[in-house]
Amino acid sequence: MLYSDNNITFNFEEAGAGKPILILHGNGPDHRMMRACMEPLFSGQKDYRRIYIDLPGMGLSPAAEWLARMGSRN
Repeated sequence: MLYSDNNITFNFEEAGAGKPILILHGNGPDHRMMRACMEPLFSGQKDYRRIYIDLPGMGLSPAAEWLARMGSRN
């Protein structure tokens, strides 16, 4: 699912319901790896809403042009 506002667009997936937990991946993989690693931990848990996000430019999240410009300043 895509979320977008005036500044950024990113892909995310949700699982479960209840108290929200934001789960981010590191450099390289995307939300699918985190979901595969984390979902077994929540097996049998029904009180947590897990939100798996693809960081900008990774997975299905497009790279924001303004963010790429900031990185090129170095």
